[in-house]
Amino acid sequence: MRRPDRHLQTLPGHVTSFLYEETFGKQDRIHWLIHLRTLNDYAKVTELSRTDAGYQDLFAKQRVPDYKGGGAWGALFVPGSINDTVLVPYVHDAD
Repeated sequence: MRRPDRHLQTLPGHVTSFLYEETFGKQDRIHWLIHLRTLNDYAKVTELSRTDAGYQDLFAKQRVPDYKGGGAWGALFVPGSINDTVLVPYVHDAD
């Protein structure tokens, strides 16, 4: 039985992440959907980069082999190939 990743439990109830590859369209295009319950939860995620050793390891660990130039998380992507889209809900105040 596969043990659940510890990082999946870091902010339960606040952040949900879903990674999927595009089936139709451009080959090898992936999408990473990150759902935050509130905009304030984004601050909790960014705080992990300063406080959580496991989270820091995700970005610092060498992922590109030396024979391909080496590098951590940032070296996995072609510069300029990442686009961010932020959807923010509008909450109407009844007052």
